[in-house]
Amino acid sequence: MRIGPEPLFSSSPDTFLRLCKASCGVPERFESCTVVPVQPRVGPYPQITSVILHATPDTVAGQSVRFCQPQSLGSGCGQQEKNEKSKNSLHKCKGTETIRKNANFAPMRVSVSPALFVTICVVVAISCSGRRNSETFQQEEVFSNPIYPTGSSPWLVYHGGNYYYTQTMNDHVSIWKAGRIADIASAPEHIVYAPENIYHISAPQLHRIDGKWYLYFSSDDGSVRDVRHIYVMENPAENPTDGSFSMLGWVRTSNVKDIHPTTFSHRGARYLLWAGTDSAKPGGISRWGIYIARMKNPAELDSPSSVISVPQYEWECQWIDEDGTSMSSPALVNEAPAFLYSRDSTRLLVYYAASETYTSYYCEGLLEASADADPLNPASWYKHPEPVFSKCERTGVLGPGHLSFFRTTDQLYILYNGKSRFPDMHAVDNRSCRMQPVSWGEDGIPILGYPVREDSVMVAPHPVN
Repeated sequence: MRIGPEPLFSSSPDTFLRLCKASCGVPERFESCTVVPVQPRVGPYPQITSVILHATPDTVAGQSVRFCQPQSLGSGCGQQEKNEKSKNSLHKCKGTETIRKNANFAPMRVSVSPALFVTICVVVAISCSGRRNSETFQQEEVFSNPIYPTGSSPWLVYHGGNYYYTQTMNDHVSIWKAGRIADIASAPEHIVYAPENIYHISAPQLHRIDGKWYLYFSSDDGSVRDVRHIYVMENPAENPTDGSFSMLGWVRTSNVKDIHPTTFSHRGARYLLWAGTDSAKPGGISRWGIYIARMKNPAELDSPSSVISVPQYEWECQWIDEDGTSMSSPALVNEAPAFLYSRDSTRLLVYYAASETYTSYYCEGLLEASADADPLNPASWYKHPEPVFSKCERTGVLGPGHLSFFRTTDQLYILYNGKSRFPDMHAVDNRSCRMQPVSWGEDGIPILGYPVREDSVMVAPHPVN
């Protein structure tokens, strides 16, 4: 029996197996599972069209058996489409039916005959026989969303057997150290930077460069001026929660405001990506773009900056939310760049968030360039004309964006912030930080799919340093 007619997820066969084992290890939800691939496949691996979740019968055979939607794969929101212009496969969230937001677990009752019940029991026995009969089986680690209940711009690294996580805290920078993804929210908070009278500290990122830790973030400068600058701090300790971070200073640009820095190395050169504007005037229209510059060292630029993306499509220019509210003067936004190589490393990929972050229209766009091209030349970059990750009402996730990536030897994960409610953002920032696995398309570009619903159960990474 299938649950869900549409492709839900795509990954390697090993991940299929881990997902099934992990599902079997959550007895309060269901007893076992069977993965059902679908053809034709999209990407290098088969897609899961459904997962059969087997539960014990509520009553005797011939009456009813409970089947449950696999929350690890969302709610079947997407339908695979191919955009010839963008050359990128992506899931589109379709359907306008009204659903209960944040329905964490929605059982479906199905009447079955005695013969079908016997068949179900056989499948149950086969699918989980390894768990029941093997004393050496070790349950896979799992996690669910959100990985941190409040906040935005999540960032995650793995070093020395531990995860190190950080996110926007507004008036300070903190790092959480945990042995498991599921333990991040309950881990002790290590405050590594807490200045006086400086606010708007946003999007901190940890990067290990030449044996040292570097902390990148943006903030105001403590004055009455409405400015944002990029700052860099350094820590020579082996682990980022040991020792202390010392301020290296402000990365100087010609913009009025700069936010959301990230750095990457390509063919022996280091680059800085960030979002900036030179038109942030109160009451006027501000236009935020994606900037890039070569670096002399982890804290200084070595070239003029180039603008490689500015808002141009309608989906990039939304600053009034669905209910007609807005929090600011008109703002056309490209922000929060995130770098990733294509799977074969022949292309440079820069994901970025588009439209205002408080709206449900906040989404992710994609730029790509040949690895042989000059990253500083705006003509090297091709912008995909459609968003590659956006809201999904059927899974109850609005405004997903501000991506970062976490990669293991066999799986790629995205981290992002999103919200599942639609309150007045003037009163409360109800974003939370989330994480989910994604797959690679045949063209070597990740298929981000759609944001899974809260409390989705997913297999945790098997990271290496």
